[in-house]
Amino acid sequence: MLNTKQFVQQFKTHDQIQRSFFFDKLNTYLEKLLNPQYLFYFEQEDLLDEARFIEGNAEAKRLEKDQYFYYFKDLAFHYFDKEPTILNEVSITIPGTIFHSVMFVPLQLSDHRKGVLILANPENQKVFTNKDIQVLLALKEDCREIIERIRLRKQLSRANMEIELINRINQIVHTSNVTEFFFQKLIDITQDTLDCKAIIFLTYEFDRQIYVLEAGNVAGRDFWIGQTEFFRSLAQDSEFRGIFCESYGGKHFKGEKYGLDRLETALVAPVDFYGQSRGVFILLNKAEQTNFTQLDIKLVQIICGYTKAILFRDLEKQKLVSLFKKFVSDDIGENLLHTRSQDLFLEQKQEITILFMDLNGFTAFAESSEPDQVTQQLNLYFDEMTKLIVKYGGTLDKYLGDGIMALFGAPNKVFNHAELAVECAFAMQERMSSINETWARDNLEPLSASIGINTGEAMVGTVGCDQFMDFTAIGDSVNVASRLSDEARNGSILIGDTTWKSMKDVLVYKRMATVKLKGKRLEMQTYEVHSLKSIDQLKNDIKTAEESNQISILNALGRCLTYRPYDLSLEYVNQGSLKIRQTAIKAVGHLNKAKHVEPLIQALNSDNQPQIQNIILDTICKIDIDVIRPMLDRSLKGLSKSYQRTVLQATIESRTCEDRRLLLALIKSLQDKEESSSTLIADLTNILYQDDGIKITTSLLNQLQRGSNKLKIAAINALSKIAAPQIAVPLMESFQNNSDPNVLLQFSKAIGNLTDPRTLQVLSHLFGNSKKYVTWDEFLKLRQTDSSSSSFTNVLVNGDIYLKYSCLYYLLGKDNFEIKELLLDILDSSSNVNLKLLAIKCMSKLPNDIILTKLCEQYGQSDKLDQVILSEIGFRKSTKHTDLVLSAISKDNPMIQIQAISALGKLGHPNSLQVIIDILKKAQNANVTATVMQQLGSFDNPLSTEALIQALYSPIGRIRANAIESLMKLGKTEALSRIERLLSDDNNRVRANAALACLKFGKKRAFKSLVDMSQSPNKWMRLSCLWALHVSGITESRKVIAGLLNDPDYDVIMASVNFLKKNKSQRI
Repeated sequence: MLNTKQFVQQFKTHDQIQRSFFFDKLNTYLEKLLNPQYLFYFEQEDLLDEARFIEGNAEAKRLEKDQYFYYFKDLAFHYFDKEPTILNEVSITIPGTIFHSVMFVPLQLSDHRKGVLILANPENQKVFTNKDIQVLLALKEDCREIIERIRLRKQLSRANMEIELINRINQIVHTSNVTEFFFQKLIDITQDTLDCKAIIFLTYEFDRQIYVLEAGNVAGRDFWIGQTEFFRSLAQDSEFRGIFCESYGGKHFKGEKYGLDRLETALVAPVDFYGQSRGVFILLNKAEQTNFTQLDIKLVQIICGYTKAILFRDLEKQKLVSLFKKFVSDDIGENLLHTRSQDLFLEQKQEITILFMDLNGFTAFAESSEPDQVTQQLNLYFDEMTKLIVKYGGTLDKYLGDGIMALFGAPNKVFNHAELAVECAFAMQERMSSINETWARDNLEPLSASIGINTGEAMVGTVGCDQFMDFTAIGDSVNVASRLSDEARNGSILIGDTTWKSMKDVLVYKRMATVKLKGKRLEMQTYEVHSLKSIDQLKNDIKTAEESNQISILNALGRCLTYRPYDLSLEYVNQGSLKIRQTAIKAVGHLNKAKHVEPLIQALNSDNQPQIQNIILDTICKIDIDVIRPMLDRSLKGLSKSYQRTVLQATIESRTCEDRRLLLALIKSLQDKEESSSTLIADLTNILYQDDGIKITTSLLNQLQRGSNKLKIAAINALSKIAAPQIAVPLMESFQNNSDPNVLLQFSKAIGNLTDPRTLQVLSHLFGNSKKYVTWDEFLKLRQTDSSSSSFTNVLVNGDIYLKYSCLYYLLGKDNFEIKELLLDILDSSSNVNLKLLAIKCMSKLPNDIILTKLCEQYGQSDKLDQVILSEIGFRKSTKHTDLVLSAISKDNPMIQIQAISALGKLGHPNSLQVIIDILKKAQNANVTATVMQQLGSFDNPLSTEALIQALYSPIGRIRANAIESLMKLGKTEALSRIERLLSDDNNRVRANAALACLKFGKKRAFKSLVDMSQSPNKWMRLSCLWALHVSGITESRKVIAGLLNDPDYDVIMASVNFLKKNKSQRI
């Protein structure tokens, strides 16, 4: 065996030694000398007063993964500055491990860093002595030197990391100048480099004075939804703390079901300039539960530096667009903001409509008037006319002395640019009349203006030189519009032939003599237009007009803003020739009114012509869906008007309303138990914040075409809850074009759960068009009538697997006694586990003697099926199947164990208690322990009481919470004093359960604890408080619940709504 000098020498001649290699060798050497079971090496965290586990032997690494390991880390931290020590009595206990003898040898490293080498033995192993500690002291200095050499080499590696990070960021900066692209790629790089679980970047909105999500990885975006207040509080802290780290020790389950199971550490890095916060990076949970380091801060500072530059560039672009938006509509301005710069200035040939406006006799007026009067009148004229151009979707091209040039259909392309230009011209002349009235009252000279309008192709883009660029349109059609303005009589509007042809049947006009325009070889027909015809006049005209004129009128009804309030085109959806009906349907679509969906569906059902049906379906799809309001109205149904008003003011009417977060809250409030425990909300969050710049429904529908299968599943789930007829065609296309069984299963569930009759009608039509889907059509038609379960026999017998899924989802919760044999046959003969599970759920109302024997025959086929079978045995309290439940207890699968424990508790078998207590002694899984605590409430026995009281001291919140519930259920008032101290617990469920227990045991002042919880800054405290208030049945609870209807968190609002809608609270 090597002596100490020989052992150390082998590392001094090794230049590339790895830390893990050194500690493996050290462990082997010490095993022969001292025989420790555990070898740990800790160092102090760079940024926190904590110990960080660096290396150890296999036993130490196994223990490091235990949820209670932080106890041992705390112990290690206290020995960094102490003398070498042996402890033969250690109070720290980790389940399954009791330390009996522990030896600490601190190491003082360079740069004020500290380490500690720890050897430990459990009970029945060697007790360390002073002689043993001398062995470690002999190695101490050499170990310190080797560790420092390893660290120095690692620092060189970190310098390379910084260089690589800079190169990667430079690459994305040069790849695209789209801000959203930059931030999402930056998040990806940050995750690769710093290896943490959740990352988000928030930007500060000065108008609303809140931080909003700009970008994040999947876990970060998901956690943002569940813990928005938490993130915003960290962001606000960074405004005065700068860059900082926080440790949470995994003791708070703040992220449960929202991206993170436990919260360990946070690194917060603000991005600010000009003395104001512009954004903040928040990183959570380093890999392997390590804390953030000085290197991490240095890398994040590099990231923040680049971010600052990108934000500055974006702010400058926003300033330019804000300036531009003075001359264009908001829609155009927003479009420009999200357009790449090179696309914005790209020249292209397109059809547009050009409007020129010129003041009549302005030169003479200017010469005879005072300059300040001229300027005053000219500015008012320009201001009022520009507002109208913007209102009608045009773009102010330029001011030409006293004239104006405006473009319609550029830079944003629109189908009705000619109509918009003419309507704008009418509004301009009307506004000139009101301006003249104002001037007359001020004794100022009245003025008139001539307008020329022409439609045609032009080159649209930027022209000019490097020093000055001008966005404009050039070409013959522009010149014609200018000359029409010159030819127009004072105060009139003159339009060209192309513009006239698109609107001739709805205009009040006068055909003018042909004119010879300067530069044109042929004379041109022009038209002086006076107004649009009234809707009453059009009603008369369309009745007697030729077909071509009817089509022209119908086109105008959809294209002119003036006619948008009227539904005349709807009257022709079901009458006239094929062309007239097609045109009418398109016109209805251009009106984009949700109220037109229902009559279009009626037309769809009454017409068998494929051309009509296809255009109706296409039109329905294009009508915008008001996603939020209908869902919110459904949720508020049954609530008093005053409460509804409060919710509306706190959500959609609020200045700080965030539609995406509100949608997620609404969808969560509609989820079933299966969905609430899945990753659907995480995936949906990913979709919504991946495409933050576009409409919600567009984001969801895009995923049906190009998303991954898991995102398609989330999108289908959300769309089914939105439940508008507009989703039918995209859903059907997704069904037909997808082969993934999980996606198809989600589609089946969505169709089975749909209740909107309009959507069902559209889907029935779509399925009915194909012989392949005849049974699907039968299923959907049956859904539209009050059909009994037996009516679906053919569907369940002859339908494809996914139709059977859909049908069973629809039948859930119904009395299915009529089809019991069919359901039992599915259970017996189907090889599909998911179909079996649905069949079992559909038999929930059938008596035990029909279902349980068949269920037990299925046991052992799959873990998922076994869990449901065990759950059913417990739910039905079938004591004759206790042996099967007891056999499941020994399974290695924790989920099966949990279901078996739950079943035993419900069965109340005499032998069950001892079995459950034995499980508790061996349990190393927190969920298993929490389930045991829940079921001990079924046994009024000293053994269960003792275990429950001991569990009140567990570090795991769920275990404490379940223990309180069981003690409350058993009425164990002797536990009251221990429960009272949990009224200030940091876990939301524990605190709520403690308050309920105290109330049940006669401590009425515990109600104040619930009131305090309702005012907590922690959203989860408020949610648990709502549940407890509801369960308590105390009269005053309703007032507190109602007070949370205007909560800043949408989940809390929806929970308040749901609790207020429920029947009288059940008293505890």
